[in-house]
Amino acid sequence: MNGFHSWPSYASDMRDIDFVELISLMRTCVTSEETAIMAISTEASLDSVRQAFVAGADDYLITPYDPGTLERKIDHLLSQTTSLATAGVS
Repeated sequence: MNGFHSWPSYASDMRDIDFVELISLMRTCVTSEETAIMAISTEASLDSVRQAFVAGADDYLITPYDPGTLERKIDHLLSQTTSLATAGVS
């Protein structure tokens, strides 16, 4: 495996899935060094952002967003994940 896991993409505002629970489930399956998790949501409340981070998200992006912002956040997460994996930190 190349260190990246393929997870399905879910809209955080879907009524049949709680994105905080999904993040928690994903985090129990993989460590931060294996997979970075970015929550992308229409919800901009501080409480929603906090819940995502407490559940294990590494970053949070509120929609609508600028594509450049998404690209910078992904680049940052990938560099952190690569650094942690290289250092052997979990």
